[in-house]
Amino acid sequence: MGKYDDLRQFLRGRKQQSWIADFKDIEEIIGASLPASAHRYREWWANDKTHIQAQAWIAAGWAIDTCDLARRRVVMKRLR
Repeated sequence: MGKYDDLRQFLRGRKQQSWIADFKDIEEIIGASLPASAHRYREWWANDKTHIQAQAWIAAGWAIDTCDLARRRVVMKRLR
C-alpha cells in the first residue's frame, strides 16, 4: 500500500466538484506528515503523473487547481 492510497480513496468518495484542503487535512487522511518539499515547492503539487502523490489524485479523477504555500492550502477540482 502506497503512502497516498488513502488520499486516492478519499477523493474517489467525494461527490463535490471541488475541494479546498489545508495541508493538515491531507496529512490526516494519509496518516503522515507531508514532506518538507510539499511546504516549500509549488512543483510538488504539480499534476505530473511522474510524481507518486499526483498519481493518487489523478487516478481518483482530480487535479490541483491552485496551491497556496503561504496558507498551506490547495484547491482541487474534479476532472471527470
